[in-house]
Amino acid sequence: MPDEKTAVSDSGNRRERKPISNSVIIGFAVALIALTTAITLLLLRFAGAGDESSKGILDAIRTSGTLAVGIGGFFALLLAARRQRTIELDLKNKIDSLILQERIASDNMSHQERLADSSENDTRLRRATDNYVSGMDQLGSPLPHIRLGGLYALERTAQENPDLRQMVVNVICAFLRTPFIPHPNKVLKLGERRNIREIDDHEKEESAEKLARLAAQEILRDHSNPRDEVRYWGSLTLNLRSAYLVDFDLTGCTVNSMDCSGARFYGLSHFLNCTFHGFCSFYEAHFEDADFEDAKFVDFTYFNDSIFDDRANFKKVRFPKGDVAQFVDVKFYDECLFEGCVSVRPIDFSFSEFHDSVQLPDNVNLEYAQAKNKSIQQSLPRDWQLGEKINEQSSFFPIVKKKRA
Repeated sequence: MPDEKTAVSDSGNRRERKPISNSVIIGFAVALIALTTAITLLLLRFAGAGDESSKGILDAIRTSGTLAVGIGGFFALLLAARRQRTIELDLKNKIDSLILQERIASDNMSHQERLADSSENDTRLRRATDNYVSGMDQLGSPLPHIRLGGLYALERTAQENPDLRQMVVNVICAFLRTPFIPHPNKVLKLGERRNIREIDDHEKEESAEKLARLAAQEILRDHSNPRDEVRYWGSLTLNLRSAYLVDFDLTGCTVNSMDCSGARFYGLSHFLNCTFHGFCSFYEAHFEDADFEDAKFVDFTYFNDSIFDDRANFKKVRFPKGDVAQFVDVKFYDECLFEGCVSVRPIDFSFSEFHDSVQLPDNVNLEYAQAKNKSIQQSLPRDWQLGEKINEQSSFFPIVKKKRA
């Protein structure tokens, strides 16, 4: 809209362009004709006299006539100039009007584009919400193949809508927290026949459930790997507290914080070259076979009260922050490999149990720790050694600090 100054300017232009009335033009023309007639009559009257006074009067009349003609010419020139100015002002107003129309059209187009973008965003958000709700419904189905479809629908929704990614990850983590315990093989009594159909159905059901869980874990892995710029969802927070995980794999991934307290890891769990930027807890976690080689724990990390049934590989793991490595009261039933670990402060293994071979760095705390295999003595850090059994019934040798000479 034109502002106040523009309105005043337009008003001034209108005053400047006010036309001369017909009465003024007629009056000026009559006066000019009367003056011309009077001069002509005077010329006719004094033209015949030859005295000096008549000649002077005649010259004065001629001068007056010339002046009258000049005034008329000046008036005509003034009218022409006014007409030219009027034409120029009209042209300028037309140009200004066109510019204003173009500006209004541009503003209207921008407004329409904003409305279209807003409508498109609303449509996208509604579609994303519908897909999210649909995926949630499918994920709650008792049928594994429908849950599998729900997982992929949620993944697609998160890929297209970055604002929903952490929400989708939270849902997938919640799915992995639902109970899943592989049933042991049924022990048959003497003379009892095996129901092959029942066993096949059970195996199919367990296999389908495992397939859905593997798909959920693959989604977390694929979108936590910063090397895949297209699929990377950023540093995510994983809440896998008391989750049931099968062959869990975060190799090369980067996560923000991770809570696996009380989680059950079936099979081989891979955390090779994984970076944990935030708080990380494996408190009371139960591993079968765990591989953390080359992993990096930036913030506080707890493995307290956890269990490793098979190999625990922590070679070349980095703990760059002080007081981050806690392995208090951990049970290592197989190899315990911490060779090449880097930690600002001693890694705490107090109250832990070692049932097989160990490879530990020198920067450790083994107070109140125990070892079941006496051969561990050869691989203990230089400041530690095995003590004598407390009693004959005990199966463990206490690990004590060497006395300095």
